[in-house]
Amino acid sequence: MYEIKSGYLSAAAAARTLGVTPATLYAYVSRGLIRSERAAGRTRRYHAGDVADLTRGRAPVGPVLPTAITLARDGQIFFRGRDAVELARTLSVREAAALIWDCDPAASFAADNVPDPLPGGGALHAALVALPPPARMLALLQVATAAEPRWPDAAAFFGYAGARLLRFLAAAAAGVAPSARPIDAVLAEAWSLGRDSRPLLRAGLILAADNGIDAAALATRAAAAAGVPPWQSVAAGLAALDFGADNGTDARADALIAMLPRAPRAPRPSRTLAAALAALGDALGLPRGGAAALYGIGRAIGLVAHLAEERTAQRPFRARGVYVGVTPEITPIPQSGRG
Repeated sequence: MYEIKSGYLSAAAAARTLGVTPATLYAYVSRGLIRSERAAGRTRRYHAGDVADLTRGRAPVGPVLPTAITLARDGQIFFRGRDAVELARTLSVREAAALIWDCDPAASFAADNVPDPLPGGGALHAALVALPPPARMLALLQVATAAEPRWPDAAAFFGYAGARLLRFLAAAAAGVAPSARPIDAVLAEAWSLGRDSRPLLRAGLILAADNGIDAAALATRAAAAAGVPPWQSVAAGLAALDFGADNGTDARADALIAMLPRAPRAPRPSRTLAAALAALGDALGLPRGGAAALYGIGRAIGLVAHLAEERTAQRPFRARGVYVGVTPEITPIPQSGRG
């Protein structure tokens, strides 16, 4: 996740700490080794933690990807510059998704924008009924991507494809045919929950929307940069998710715990979002894998945004390998003696 903490240095202080010239400092910034942000007037300030890491020889390794989707600042998470907790309390899933996708919710989530039923869908659902919802979602998504249309690289079409995908994933988790009904309504009905549970489901979906540039986002972006169609790109990201291993801690977890009707008596400090979603699952009596399915559907919102950002980037993400293995011996090719 792209995180900004409160400790910053001026250009002069950062260059002095590193023992370099201002020109070298700016080169470090352009290479993604030091984060910076605008300060007073036309000046910039530089992330003190990044400067300290460089002085200790701990420069980050890996691609540096500019993103306008998610920001972490002092434990708070912002989607497109808006507080994620506030979005979860005030918006519907389609409104939050459209904000993160930077598109029109009414157009993207139009009533007729519903995925076609899968061929042999009834038999597929019957064969997968014993699987937990996350596994069922991924299995059906692999089947669905075979017939996915080629979408133009435009924001409106990414929103259109994203809305269809969310509706498909919710239906797959619920074990029903896709529909234009709200995502939280589809899940609540499938899991035999009352209407009073829907705000909690909405909050869980929205809060889980994105974790910044993590393994799932990188997988989606790499597939998108290679020209893989949208649903297949997001499927790559969903396959990289590990609900149990998500150990990020921020304000979203405490906010979700506070919304629960039966909050734990002794909330743990630094609770993770995954743990908070698991607590939501316990409070609502979700089926096995229900909390993880909620997490996966929510994360699909952010992965669609990463897909769109990557496909419309001027310089899409391209990882390049550098061979460091054994150098093959160069030996003459024996001649066969034939003509």
